[in-house]
Parts: sequence; structure tokens; C-alpha cells
Amino acid sequence: MPLDDDDLKALIRRADPASGTSPLEESRVRRAVAAAERDQAAADSARRTLSRQPRRRPRWLAAGGSIAAVAAAVGGFAFVGSLTTAPIQADPPPVAGTLECPAISIDALRSNDVALEAEVSRADSTTVELRVTRVFKGDPGTDLSVPQTSDPGKTIVAGRTYLIALEDGFIDECGSGEATEKLLTTYEQAYGASKTTAP
Repeated sequence: MPLDDDDLKALIRRADPASGTSPLEESRVRRAVAAAERDQAAADSARRTLSRQPRRRPRWLAAGGSIAAVAAAVGGFAFVGSLTTAPIQADPPPVAGTLECPAISIDALRSNDVALEAEVSRADSTTVELRVTRVFKGDPGTDLSVPQTSDPGKTIVAGRTYLIALEDGFIDECGSGEATEKLLTTYEQAYGASKTTAP
């Protein structure tokens, strides 16, 4: 049997959970609407106020940006300085064990016991064997063996000719050296003419 309009309305009322409650009073409805409108207006006002305020970065972000800017500036100065400033190089330190000798003086040479010119027949780290070719002072003989120099920078080398001054049997390291015209002139000024030994 088909339902008419009244039957449908009755079914809808029975299905509505609020159908058994009494309707709200008109005054209460107006108060509820007014309260909702006030809340909406307050919310809209707050949004407008916030939208007008300038946005601020967090302090840590601002500080980080400042630090990054300073670091970039310092790095830039350092880079430019590395391009425009030549590195400062200190003088190299003297080699360990190198004896710093003053210019050879005639008076210092004269204070030695023996002065001679000799060819070095053999030399090692402890002993130097000499074949004397000239004598300026003393009586060293023809063949002579003396201790090697203590200064590595003035080591006597086999196969070369030296002008050598001796004091108590030790080589005067600041008064001796390879035979050159300049050093020979100094020896002759200090000791006079040399005496050539027999071959």
C-alpha cells in the first residue's frame, strides 16, 4: 500500500532524534546567534591585526645571518691578502755544527805552531794523511797524519791541496782551507816565503 504525504511526514518525525524535544525559545536563539557573531568579529579583528604587523625573523636566524656575513667578509679579506701580500721568509738557520769564522787575520795565523801546504793522500771521518809540498812555519816533515776537522762544513777531502795551519797537532779550522791565490797571499804575508819540500 503506497504511503501518502502524511504517512511520510510521520515516518520522518519518528526518525528525527530531536523530534521529541521542545523547540528553543526565540530569545535563546537570538542570544546564541549574537554570541556567535561576536566571536566571529573578534577572530576577524585578530587576523587583521596580525596581518598588519611586520614579520620578524627568529633571533637565532638573524644572529646566524650576521655571523655568516662577518665570516664571509673576513674570509674575503684573508683571500685578498693572500693574493696581494708576499709571504715573509725568514733566513734559514745555520747548519748544525757549522763554525762561523771571522776573516783570516795575519796575527791569528802567526800564533799557530805549524803552517804548510799539502796534498791530501787519504781522509776519513777521523784522520787526514798529508803529503807536505811547502812549509811556512815549523818542521812537519814530508808526510803527516792529523785529526780530521770537527766542523762538517770544513771537512778535509782526499785528492785536494790545502793550506793548513796547525796548533798542538790540530788543524786551525778558521785559518786553513783549500789552496787559493788569495789564501796563499795571506800565508806569505803572515809567515814570509815558504820552503818547498823535496818531492
